[in-house]
Amino acid sequence: MAIIPLKQTIEVKRAPSVDDYGEPVNPTPFTLKCRFVEKSELIKKYSSGTGANQTMSAEVVANGQIFLNGYADILYTDTINYTDESGRTRTFSPLKIEPKRNFGGKAILTVVYV
Repeated sequence: MAIIPLKQTIEVKRAPSVDDYGEPVNPTPFTLKCRFVEKSELIKKYSSGTGANQTMSAEVVANGQIFLNGYADILYTDTINYTDESGRTRTFSPLKIEPKRNFGGKAILTVVYV
């Protein structure tokens, strides 16, 4: 159960990749329950590296935050489609992915800035 109510959904599309044998892999899109909060905020955008290899690349304005339950499988190369209450579909790329952890170290929320 999530800390906040997750009444909306997003569709996540992965970029096509190549497997170990050089064959193209087209992953299937998947949906996640979320809470989308529209707000403009100045954030630091990071490169797609992980850990110590991740560097700040620019300061950008994020148009919203997507709250996801637990640790969500979201990558910087993903494309996120969000359909609001009026039926308008918008496409975003993640600018910053930030897991929020409790005292035990378990991820309780993942915040994706778009």
